[in-house]
Amino acid sequence: MAKISDAHKANFDTLQRAGRENNLAALDCYDTVEKKSVVLVVAMQKQGDEIEMVPLAVMVDCNPYERYAPPKADGEGYEPMEAGL
Repeated sequence: MAKISDAHKANFDTLQRAGRENNLAALDCYDTVEKKSVVLVVAMQKQGDEIEMVPLAVMVDCNPYERYAPPKADGEGYEPMEAGL
């Protein structure tokens, strides 16, 4: 099973900090790889008179309980989530 990278941990810290400071936004963007519109969670960072949008996460367009599985308690593989939790 893959571990969470240091880069993802740093982005999560940024997400938490931006949330505490009310500097989060949902932003409609275009995914140049998938060739479709997506909604990103972004941190808003002031740069002089400009506001820079720092992408942190993609909002899912599907049922996440059907698409994603958390790690098993023993750390060996993954198990499906139950819808409605």
